[in-house]
Amino acid sequence: VEYTRTVHDKGLNTMQNNQIDTVKLFTDYVHKVEAGKKFPEITREAKISSLGIDSLGMMEIIGCFEDDLGIVIPDEKLATIQTVGDIERVVLAQMSSKINN
Repeated sequence: VEYTRTVHDKGLNTMQNNQIDTVKLFTDYVHKVEAGKKFPEITREAKISSLGIDSLGMMEIIGCFEDDLGIVIPDEKLATIQTVGDIERVVLAQMSSKINN
């Protein structure tokens, strides 16, 4: 699968059972974008607002997903994101759409 190769080519060793570990990617991106900040354990249930990530930081994190995975997340999907699990749902849907097209 092409997206698997892209992820591995970028050194993103996040594959588990042929699925992208979006929570791990999100955690890595948070630490990259919000360098120096301390965060609690990031889980699928974690609310973005409770992590202290502002809208600019969130846009940078979304940009990391788009760049590294070769996807585009439409603005209307961004409005639905409240938790890390929501990001996972949106990213995996966009990945699936990319593969099926």
